[in-house]
Amino acid sequence: MADADLMVVLTSRSLGYNDEISSDLCERIDLDSSEAVRYTNKVVTTRYPLDVAWQEQVLQLLEATTRRPAQRGLLRRPLQVMILILIVDSSQRLEPDRYGLFSTYFELAFKRELRKGGRLQLVLDRFEAVIRALHSRIGFNLHACSE
Repeated sequence: MADADLMVVLTSRSLGYNDEISSDLCERIDLDSSEAVRYTNKVVTTRYPLDVAWQEQVLQLLEATTRRPAQRGLLRRPLQVMILILIVDSSQRLEPDRYGLFSTYFELAFKRELRKGGRLQLVLDRFEAVIRALHSRIGFNLHACSE
């Protein structure tokens, strides 16, 4: 074992939000379609070691995504692949368009944050309608821009 300090930062943004991460300090990992499929296979065999049928179903869904031009770009980073796996895990499917994927992931994240309870749950409960309206507008704008 190495006697070293180590910090790992994973992000789907190549240099952070405002290029605050120096490219000299980190390695950018871009996946091509075959690498995304191999990474998916590694994740699902680790996450579901006893459920080969589910492993195959998740892998087939993400392989199909690599063949859709509108979705292929969602598999460029390991974190993006992981998000799609989480979506499949929660909804048993992948929406065919980016807006549908955005909405499904929003629901997944919203429910996860609600389960945490505490003060955040109170804020989410109180402002749920506003949060959902913002999500809908932002999701639509992002989808329109990507087209």
